[in-house]
Amino acid sequence: RLAAEGDWLMAGRYDERPVGVHKRYDEQGRLRGESFHDAKGQRVRERELDASGQVVRDDELFADGSRRAYAR
Repeated sequence: RLAAEGDWLMAGRYDERPVGVHKRYDEQGRLRGESFHDAKGQRVRERELDASGQVVRDDELFADGSRRAYAR
């Protein structure tokens, strides 16, 4: 089963950067989490989903390591 998927930018021989949305799945193939990356490879948003697919956590991430919940 697919455990995770996402795109990587090869900026150099040993320089891989995540770009776009990276998704994580549980053993049953259900989507359990998403990480959103900008063009520089920085994570800018994270979402966590429960087994039924409902969003449990949705945070905006900042360069200093802090986070803020998105308004629902």
